[in-house]
Amino acid sequence: MLSLLGLIGLAGFGQIYLGQVKRGVTILMVGIVLGLISFFILEVFDVLALFYGIWTIFDAYRLAKRYNAELSRTGRPPW
Repeated sequence: MLSLLGLIGLAGFGQIYLGQVKRGVTILMVGIVLGLISFFILEVFDVLALFYGIWTIFDAYRLAKRYNAELSRTGRPPW
């Protein structure tokens, strides 16, 4: 659910919640830059920012599935 914030330019919170802090902060910074570029400079970046937000949702979903599978299998978080 946190990853849905990616659709409004705040991507990366799902990854941070799952313990992938570096990845989440990187995604957040790229999302903010894309949002600023699309707001101030080019409307073409709106489409790119939208696809980026959608990608972050799927990335967080994939990480959550991997996290849960590893936790169920071993009883410990994967990272």
